[in-house]
Amino acid sequence: MGASAGCGGASPPAEQTLHELASALRRGDAPAAYALMSSRYRERVPLAELERLMREQPDEIRATADAIDRPLAVEEEARARLSSGDVIELRHEAGAWHVISEVADYYARSTPREAVRSFVRAIEHRRYDVVLALLPAAERERLTEEGLRTQWEGEAREEIERLVSALRGALATSPVQETGDRAVMPYGDRFRVVLVRESGLWCIEDPE
Repeated sequence: MGASAGCGGASPPAEQTLHELASALRRGDAPAAYALMSSRYRERVPLAELERLMREQPDEIRATADAIDRPLAVEEEARARLSSGDVIELRHEAGAWHVISEVADYYARSTPREAVRSFVRAIEHRRYDVVLALLPAAERERLTEEGLRTQWEGEAREEIERLVSALRGALATSPVQETGDRAVMPYGDRFRVVLVRESGLWCIEDPE
């Protein structure tokens, strides 16, 4: 459970929110517990479902409340959305907020999402050398920087622009399914970008 600060005043400490949630669960107050859940949770789980779980699983709910009320550690996190569409993640540690997103490496790819973001940035900046570096080794062997430039700025330009727009729109919210050295991130209505990890770094295998 994260916490972030806003212009309207300081948010309550995360520990307080956890205590309030545990109290609501113990007394069987589903609406109060539901109000403490994130909007993403409420979009996924209706209040009636939480009420059913609390009614049918009282012992499990009490055990959950006890665990919530005694966390081993609380990590407060915040997400800052930029005008570019990028998201910077921060974590509250040792009494201060610290940035945990990679901001110095413009073309980072230590995670699948970073690789997709770097792919988008490389195309936008026409850095086809970076685009090549983001592709799997087998793909790099049959492509050239100049070949990509000729094709992507020529006959395939509109298609590439649509691809970049769709990927950028999905970056902040689209889930990434990671399994071992492979990952998939859906975007648009029916597309997905497939990634593979090579030598510890993520590559764009298939942006469809």
